[in-house]
Amino acid sequence: MKQNNLVGKIGVIVSYAALFFVATYFGKSVEYSDGLFFVVGLLVGLALLEADEAVLFKYYADTESKKRLATRSLLFILALFPLGIFLLTSTGSALGVGMYLSIISGLALEFFSLRKNKLEFKERFLYQLKRDISIQEQQLFTAVFISTTVMYAFFVIFLGR
Repeated sequence: MKQNNLVGKIGVIVSYAALFFVATYFGKSVEYSDGLFFVVGLLVGLALLEADEAVLFKYYADTESKKRLATRSLLFILALFPLGIFLLTSTGSALGVGMYLSIISGLALEFFSLRKNKLEFKERFLYQLKRDISIQEQQLFTAVFISTTVMYAFFVIFLGR
């Protein structure tokens, strides 16, 4: 599953980069430096997700028995929404937007791959909740997150920064 998930994330990044260049080419101006920063941001975001899982968690985790990743915590996920609005409306940084889009897309792919596995989904993403969630709530959470990701990608790529 890990290898297929990484291939899916890379596929999404390549798709975003291609869409960004097409939308920029047919848009009002061609800024290749923006495209380069966007692609670098996409790669940095993917590297952050992968590095957190492979290496970084060792520096902040209490025990290695349960991998509780900072980039998969509920607080981090909830903080992504206001951050996305800020990036879209205020900064206009192609690097930041690419990084953000890569992170939320990577998380959306992970949500989708674990959407039917209640125990693993809760231990990976919702371990901070004390209440046990149902499979329907889990699937609703996944659907809302993926919908928000697609909507954000549409806004960024086709409506500009």
